[in-house]
Amino acid sequence: MVSNRFVARRLADAAPVSENQLFTVYANRVYLGQDLYGVQNASQHYFHKDAGDLTVEEAALIAGVIKAPGAYSPFKSPEKALQRRNQVLAAMVAQGKLSPDEAARAETVPIPPRVENTYRSVEGTYRNPALGYSINVPRGLKATTGGEAGPERGLTISLPSGAKIVVFGEPNSLDWKTPAEGMQATLGREECSSGRREVSAARVGSLTGAKGSLVCGDRVVKAFLAFRTGGGPIYWLRLDTSQAYASSDDNILQSIAASLKLTPWE
Repeated sequence: MVSNRFVARRLADAAPVSENQLFTVYANRVYLGQDLYGVQNASQHYFHKDAGDLTVEEAALIAGVIKAPGAYSPFKSPEKALQRRNQVLAAMVAQGKLSPDEAARAETVPIPPRVENTYRSVEGTYRNPALGYSINVPRGLKATTGGEAGPERGLTISLPSGAKIVVFGEPNSLDWKTPAEGMQATLGREECSSGRREVSAARVGSLTGAKGSLVCGDRVVKAFLAFRTGGGPIYWLRLDTSQAYASSDDNILQSIAASLKLTPWE
């Protein structure tokens, strides 16, 4: 993994930016363990709130995780996370960012218990190291992990029309030789299999895959499927919408499909 210090240095060298701009970019991209990138995602995961609503001790806890996400996870190693949080609070006092009394009060707050919640909000780039891919969530749209796709496999993106796009990866079961074959088989299993179906070749990021559509009355299903080159996981993007919004929702689906990037996978 590339070090956070290296990333920050490369960002600083890339263009003349202010310290606040550099910090914003870093805070939105820093890895915080458990498939979490960025302070906002970590805030939602650990405290179920936006980063701007964090208390001093909560912010210090997340800042403490950065040094070693695996070692200082508040869910996996609460005692170490508590010690690390208090070190961050002490550093804030030393730098004049916090008074000794404020730090002392913050240190009395216990580590929050783990709340079982398979959902968390995602903004910007969603990365899934376990399945070797990332996609961009369009600005202004809400996305959550969990649900039917499962927290490890992908996310659901809510559209202004009320429709949803589900994006996920899964192991290749080798049931299909090509993405087109997989798309045909999947659309054929829909409740409205007698509807109008179309399947064609399509690009999904840098991959050659298949795009399918199914029209059944007012319901429209559109999807992309791509196989990772050389074996490995396969990637799905699926839209379920209505005729009235099919065109605009399909444009969003295509932009998300184009943003898919492969990341190291073993």
